[in-house]
Amino acid sequence: MKLYHGSNETIKNPQLLEDQRPLDFGNGFYTTTNLMQCRVFARKVLYRKKSGKAIVSYYEFDESLLPTIKVLQFDGPNKEWLTFITRNRIEQNLKNDYDLIIGPVANDDVYNTLLPYFSGNMSVEIALMLLKPKKLFNQYTFCTDKSIRLLNYVNCEEVNNE
Repeated sequence: MKLYHGSNETIKNPQLLEDQRPLDFGNGFYTTTNLMQCRVFARKVLYRKKSGKAIVSYYEFDESLLPTIKVLQFDGPNKEWLTFITRNRIEQNLKNDYDLIIGPVANDDVYNTLLPYFSGNMSVEIALMLLKPKKLFNQYTFCTDKSIRLLNYVNCEEVNNE
């Protein structure tokens, strides 16, 4: 399987870094199978950091190795996924015991839809109903050094400013 990571630099050797931002699946190395989504994210990282270039790093991941690590997978936006991302977004840097977490991305559009839910002003049912028409992309978050070692860097591309 091909996975992509967007950044303001090439990442040949992914590492776990402490992140001070509230992220969907907590601390980890975030990738996706969607190249177009990753290109957009690389541009956002460049804009936020104001240095480097918008870069997408390409990796190979052997899915047959999934049974060798502890995986949490959300097959779509459901109550469990919503609870999990809410806790990570609100209580930042929660510890979990998963090597890899797979599920939908709460990108900016999704995040803005969910703000009333995060603040307690919307029910789970309404939040999930509002997500139905949204196109949710996926993310593979590598949460441990053990799982990151399963990624094989292939190459990278510089993303233009379309």
